[in-house]
Amino acid sequence: MELSFEQAQNIQSIIDYPLETNTGMVDDLTAQQKQFLEDNGYVVIENVIDPQQCSNSIQAICDFLEVSLSDPSTWYKDKPLNSIGLVPLHQHPAFWDVRQNPKLYSAFSRLLDETNLWVTMDRASFRPPCRYDLPTYGNDENPIHWDYDFRKKSQSLYQGLIYLSDTNKQQGAFSCVPSVYQQIKAGTFEHMDSLDQFHSKGLFLKDVMPFSKDDIVAVDAPAGSLIVWDARLPHGCVSNHYHQPRFVQFVSMFKAEDQESVPVEIIQDRHERVECFQTMRAPECHRNLRGQVDPEPYDQPKLTALGRKLVGINSW
Repeated sequence: MELSFEQAQNIQSIIDYPLETNTGMVDDLTAQQKQFLEDNGYVVIENVIDPQQCSNSIQAICDFLEVSLSDPSTWYKDKPLNSIGLVPLHQHPAFWDVRQNPKLYSAFSRLLDETNLWVTMDRASFRPPCRYDLPTYGNDENPIHWDYDFRKKSQSLYQGLIYLSDTNKQQGAFSCVPSVYQQIKAGTFEHMDSLDQFHSKGLFLKDVMPFSKDDIVAVDAPAGSLIVWDARLPHGCVSNHYHQPRFVQFVSMFKAEDQESVPVEIIQDRHERVECFQTMRAPECHRNLRGQVDPEPYDQPKLTALGRKLVGINSW
């Protein structure tokens, strides 16, 4: 079902889910998709998040940024929060409705072959169409990068995002360089020593090796799609040359209470996770971004039985 921007303006109140244990299933997650992730470093799983939940998250982003979807002049700010479209919003109830969606849990559970999972308390992204009359919004540079030093872990690390609206390849879509991932995985990458430049903010591919736009794969998908990628995959987003903004909510899951399955930069123990949720604060690794409100001024999100386990309030 196509998510129109007109629909996103008529958001209903946040759903109060019943406290249930039914986790649902992702109907179309196949062995071929798992193999595609293994071979290429990323995979797209459609129809994971329902349209209403996508709309609710879009509205949360718009309210935070003071953006009106019917007024493009509001998409551009004299002093944007940052140059890459990050939205420092973490504990909004709409975001938690997405995180505890049973199909999202099912997707990660089946991809990771693990049932005992915790979910990340990550942020969002808003990228309006490029405007070359506004320097801050006319940058065509593609910031292909790695977020985490994957060499610190002995097993694969996975990241993820949700397309909250239908996303065209030219619409600031998720983009990546599978050929580099494949070389790293095969042990044939010739620039491993350059990865020593990793720092807390990650590492840009351009600082490691030359590459061209022909190396980049842009990924289009409908609203509600989950994109999961291996942390060894250099990735970013193409410039938005479409006529609508791009909305994304970042989310991933990892084995509960297992530090080997989560990047060093975002490790939290159970107490830290529960405290962040209860006090409505961003995880410490995501704090102090310009425009962030700390603590976030929203009603405490309502969690299902599944949601309480994904936070760490209840044990599996």
